[in-house]
Amino acid sequence: MLTQVEDNNIDFWVPTYAYFIEFPFRILEADALEHLGSKRIGDKRYTKILASWNTVEPQKEIDQYLIYLDENQHIAWIEYTIRDQYPFLKGRAVYDYQKIDGVLVPKQIRIYSNISGKRKMLHQINISNFQ
Repeated sequence: MLTQVEDNNIDFWVPTYAYFIEFPFRILEADALEHLGSKRIGDKRYTKILASWNTVEPQKEIDQYLIYLDENQHIAWIEYTIRDQYPFLKGRAVYDYQKIDGVLVPKQIRIYSNISGKRKMLHQINISNFQ
């Protein structure tokens, strides 16, 4: 028998995980974009795009996303603000992809936070199936 429980972690993380999975499609709705040039890291070059809503300037209630696109114009990773929790929090989501029926979708997303340090992962989302 299933029992309903009140859990603030579940209330936060389930929609947050869904957002990271849907991010490559949802960010297309952003109406404030700024091209920030490119950056070479190792032997790869990434295009940087700042994306938000209304303005690219910091806003109290709206997050900003610094998107790193690889040479194929796929999202390699994003750096983002987490203003609804604390203004100083920032995160990073690193994407790995797979093709399912010809559609490129995330297969793994690794989440980092500036609180945990750049090399310590907070969460790892592994996606094994899409419908």
